[in-house]
Amino acid sequence: MRLARIFAASLTSVALAVPAVSVASASAESAAKETRTINAKVINLNPHKLQMRARVVDYTGMTFLQKKNCKDCKWAKVSHKPTTKFGRVFYPVDAPRTGRWYYRVGTPARAHFRQSYSRTYYTYTR
Repeated sequence: MRLARIFAASLTSVALAVPAVSVASASAESAAKETRTINAKVINLNPHKLQMRARVVDYTGMTFLQKKNCKDCKWAKVSHKPTTKFGRVFYPVDAPRTGRWYYRVGTPARAHFRQSYSRTYYTYTR
């Protein structure tokens, strides 16, 4: 498994990319629907601020940010934002004092598209 690292200027907060897990669909109708392409990354704005930036290809509308506190926990929606006219959206994210927090950006299901997610990123503090 390959990890891409994003370092902070002072190395206090770091975000790492981990591959997202695909979810199998239960019905034939939802299996026929396409997923949206969501390119996301976590960047360091300064030593103590992180931001998740995403671009949803060929989409303008509402997106949501999901977070979980452990690898095996369930995802919880923590924020909703519309994209810009170019399909971009920016979410501020934090790092915990201990452990890891996992984040991903998603889009709701529509007529020809099922609910889609970006890669999963986790943050932590050194």
